[in-house]
Amino acid sequence: MVLWSYNHSGADAYIGINWGRLSSQRLIPSMVVDLLLQNQIENVRIFQQSNNVLEAFYDSGITVTLGLTNSLLDRYMNVSAVQWWVDEKILKYENVVKIGYVTIGRHPFSLRFSDKMYMNVVDVVMKMQTELNNKTGSVIKATTPHYIDCVNLTSTFKPSDADFRDDIKGKMVEYVRFLRENDSPFLVALYPLDFVNVNGLDLEFAFMDGVSNFSVQDINVTYTNAFELLYDALHWSLYKANAGDVTIVIGGIGWPTDSCRGASTENAERFYRTFLPYIASGRGTPMRPNQNIDVFLNTLSDENQMLVQTGLFQRHWGIYKFNGEPKYKIDLSGKGRDIYPSTAKGVIQMPNRWCVFNKNNEDPGLVETMRLMACNVSDCSSLEEGGSCSNLRYDDKVSYAFNRYFQTMGQASELSNEKCDLGGLGKVVSYNPSIGTCNFPVEILSAESAVEGETFGGGERLSTSTGLLALNINGIHHVRIFQQVDNVLEAFYDSGINVTLGISNSILDNYLNETTARGWIEEKIIRYENRMQFGFVTIGNDPFSTSFSYKIYGNAVDVAINMQRQLDERDRSYIKATIPHYTDILDLKNGSKPSEADFRPAIKDKMVRYAHHLRDNNAPFFLSIFPIHYVSNKSLDLDFAFMDNRSSYSVKDNNVTYTNLFEYLYDSCHWALAKANASSVKIIVAAVGWPTDSYPGATVENAQRFYKTFLPYIASGRGTPMRPNQRIDVFLNNLSDKNRMFLNLGSFQRHWGIYKFNGEPKFMVDLSGQGRDIYPSNGKGVIHMPNRWCVFNGNIDDPRKVEAMRKMACNESDCSSLDMGGSCSHLDYEKQVSYAFNRYFQTKGQASQTSNDKCDFDGLGKVVPDDPSDGLCSFPVEILSAEHIITEGEMFVIGGAMLHGRISASAVLSALTLLWMIL
Repeated sequence: MVLWSYNHSGADAYIGINWGRLSSQRLIPSMVVDLLLQNQIENVRIFQQSNNVLEAFYDSGITVTLGLTNSLLDRYMNVSAVQWWVDEKILKYENVVKIGYVTIGRHPFSLRFSDKMYMNVVDVVMKMQTELNNKTGSVIKATTPHYIDCVNLTSTFKPSDADFRDDIKGKMVEYVRFLRENDSPFLVALYPLDFVNVNGLDLEFAFMDGVSNFSVQDINVTYTNAFELLYDALHWSLYKANAGDVTIVIGGIGWPTDSCRGASTENAERFYRTFLPYIASGRGTPMRPNQNIDVFLNTLSDENQMLVQTGLFQRHWGIYKFNGEPKYKIDLSGKGRDIYPSTAKGVIQMPNRWCVFNKNNEDPGLVETMRLMACNVSDCSSLEEGGSCSNLRYDDKVSYAFNRYFQTMGQASELSNEKCDLGGLGKVVSYNPSIGTCNFPVEILSAESAVEGETFGGGERLSTSTGLLALNINGIHHVRIFQQVDNVLEAFYDSGINVTLGISNSILDNYLNETTARGWIEEKIIRYENRMQFGFVTIGNDPFSTSFSYKIYGNAVDVAINMQRQLDERDRSYIKATIPHYTDILDLKNGSKPSEADFRPAIKDKMVRYAHHLRDNNAPFFLSIFPIHYVSNKSLDLDFAFMDNRSSYSVKDNNVTYTNLFEYLYDSCHWALAKANASSVKIIVAAVGWPTDSYPGATVENAQRFYKTFLPYIASGRGTPMRPNQRIDVFLNNLSDKNRMFLNLGSFQRHWGIYKFNGEPKFMVDLSGQGRDIYPSNGKGVIHMPNRWCVFNGNIDDPRKVEAMRKMACNESDCSSLDMGGSCSHLDYEKQVSYAFNRYFQTKGQASQTSNDKCDFDGLGKVVPDDPSDGLCSFPVEILSAEHIITEGEMFVIGGAMLHGRISASAVLSALTLLWMIL
């Protein structure tokens, strides 16, 4: 095993940085990694370790510290959950990402950050270290970041009098002895400005330039600055716990620039001008002289959605503004030079438009209501006492609030000012209304939504808000989602959309444990239930299918039963747990009648037990039906996959003649349930749709034809021969194409979308089920990359090199349209190479306008301004990468109308967008 990890013995002190992402607008991970490299920052601590974030650090040489938040600690008391985390977050990336520490919790014993003590943190950190030892050979160390208030300083402020607080002393002694025995560091966050403000001390004592009139005499040492005093107070506390040799790493230190006494860009610049050279010097502190001190600066950029338990200044720690511009001069090398750090590259700002109060004061109550609403949704911390905008007149404060709301909501469109209406009190202006030091910002294009969990996919995708807007406009009221991370779930706040969410096959083992299942319910349902409507909880995805996987996830039934039990015990029995199954759970041979159908012998016992569970809990059976795949796999007439009665093929079963595949498969499932003594169980179609490329019969014309009759059939509520006059709820598959979808069944799996990746519909479809010849509404706010394409330059001197470059391009992007049956399969070889080069070029973001490095291909590519599309084969220009998905192996779908079986859609906003499925 090759494992890159951090080992700091004997090295110079490092200056790392914390990268938090709790912002309405944020830089995409690749931009951040580039920014770190420009500034020669080699250590970073991240708080959202989603896949797309970790992947951005591939082969960067940057050491990454990652970990668990307080809210997840209960879940990881379970050893199997810890094992899963190490596998997913450490071993999965071991060859390509350098791992520093694994942090467990965040300030779990702090009285400043929470009313709750997370006393189980010591147990979790021990379990994590044990698992790290087993998997990495003790190379990676687990530790807990504590706030400095874990130490009790007496009124004299003498470090030698310090000790761990009495209420946590037993736990802290246990913890630091664990650190000593495992050669792990103590991570501590200490903020000099906060310390002097809380204790009413001279502001100058927070700096390290010797200007303060305040000092603390302790034995033979005089402390003239807060940093050395607090650091040595922690040293004395460790010493008294018989752990005086434990290394201390500063997990967070910095200076805010707004919203409290002393918070300004000038003071931040002053603080770092002396603090960073001090760290780089390695001179240590009075109690630990000549010892290097490693630090993580707090933080890379402002976070306007940070919780503010200790004060609104917590949103203003950033060295950078949200748009990647430095706020002040700082030499991150520690050399003390009078320089600005590098600026982030590739950032796109929204237009220069501001929203201000129109000065209509006829209804003061309405004005105040709109001001409060704007500030509740956005960040108005600069208006608070000590903030840079606190001295504004009331009308200007209203304007500031209106503009923060307007920018946070993405300004709406150039032609519409609905986000600046605000009860008729707002107006959009083209001049900058900033006043003095109070800046009215124009924010950047929201490039990504963060998550405290994991991520899926890459490439270009629509933002969550754009996808949600498309659902609302098209009257979709139910959705099934596959990534239920915070930013995705929060997008549904007060939307009226019913959300079904679930757990993927890969993590089913974790949820056999009752504690883990309870933790999931707390985190994913109870936490959000006051602002969201929930549908079902899906357990796994086609876990017994032989078409999608070589592995049968036999524990799915046990997990479903456990999850329902935990829901019931929490008085959430109205939410039902169910398993989405593919039709190959049925034992159907060519010519089989629905009445002959039964569950496959290999899984029959489990399916009968599962069906009884559904029956006893009044829960539905989720079934995925893909007509085009079934008729092709069984070599049936393609027309049998449609519902317009054109097929020459039919199946006679007693007094029923089946002329279409949907009713045939639906009733086959009914018969299987009846034979399991569960005929009363409702069947919901978890996924149904028609792909548009890379398969015989997969075209936009056929997709339009399929939906043209299928959706009115569903809306009619006429049911099937075995279940007449029963409404059928369906999830349409899929909202948009997914160019990173796994291809177990074939390349067509990437082309299920009703929409293209850019939010444009591919064909006419009336999602209301009325059968009208209309296109669904477009996604709004989409930004395309420039009209530039990369093509093969025709140099075939070295055919093997050409083929190698073609394969490399296709391995890194989606060339499925070149496969047999695809819309580009007719191209000659050179045009196929051009297609591959362009897909790679677009997937990689085209590089910059002045650089064509992503189209070099060892001298074989060239960038052209003219569209090289050929007939039905489109050479796409993709959209600006708007969002990366984050998931803990979770899924999500847009649900069909559960009210009276109206259609929603089962659509996935792709590895280009958020995997949505619309019901």
